[in-house]
Amino acid sequence: MVSSTVLILSSVAIIFSDAQSSGNSELVFFRRAMRKSSSDSDAIIFPDDALLKLKPPTFSKQERNCFVENHVYFNNSCQELNKRGSCGDNEVLIIDLKPAQQNPPKFRPKCVPRQCASNEFFWPQTNTCHTAVDNVKLCGDSSKVLSTDIFGLGFCKCIAVPVHAEHKDGKCYEIYRQGPCKPGQLFTVKNSDDTECTANRCQNKSLVYHEQTAKCYSLGETGPCTGQFKLLVSSNTKRPECVEDMVGLTVSVPVQNCYGDNNNKCIPSDSVESQDEKYIMTLLKAVANRKK
Repeated sequence: MVSSTVLILSSVAIIFSDAQSSGNSELVFFRRAMRKSSSDSDAIIFPDDALLKLKPPTFSKQERNCFVENHVYFNNSCQELNKRGSCGDNEVLIIDLKPAQQNPPKFRPKCVPRQCASNEFFWPQTNTCHTAVDNVKLCGDSSKVLSTDIFGLGFCKCIAVPVHAEHKDGKCYEIYRQGPCKPGQLFTVKNSDDTECTANRCQNKSLVYHEQTAKCYSLGETGPCTGQFKLLVSSNTKRPECVEDMVGLTVSVPVQNCYGDNNNKCIPSDSVESQDEKYIMTLLKAVANRKK
């Protein structure tokens, strides 16, 4: 029998199963706030309804080590998807779509011929290549841009600067703004990119609340920060932080289990996913997007 310990943090949790025969860890994502134990878990519970019926995938230690770098394990090394890596001339490394659509999904990297030029996106609906000029034409929304998923296929995603997130209506909105929410609320992102409308704790609704100082500030201003840091929404944690802003270009540091204080020091937070967990969620959401 496989025993499991469930550690549920503020908005995401993981079951690490003691799979003695394989040495793998099964991961199960939950929401909200408590510790408990269970056994023989057989379903993944995600904020995204499209993922509710997936059984838990398993990953080796080598794979998880690569996920920390946003890479996959292939040919005995960590390699980046949609790059040549150890593949042949004019080939790129992708995840094989068919095994990934099984239940549980299997994420198997493989080399395939390059479909388009490096600055283009392969649009599977028409089997054609497109540049960023076609963003609005294909995505139908100026808040979305073309990108390439783990399968080497083009898709539309929310713009990153300023940080946007997709609402259940299919549109992208800037987070920590009103967006699709009611007056007095802010459009925010919890872990794993599920969105919600939360009450703005500031009396002046044009400001955002800063947890570390318990005061309200304007986004994009120095606020509680020092030096060349400004109070901006971090692309990593999806919350207002002191982030380095180099001539209008937001620079986010690698994801850690913490968030930045007013001096951009690392403050531990149970609500921030580790990088391997975040990458696993990226893999699984890519599968869900291809099933829509």
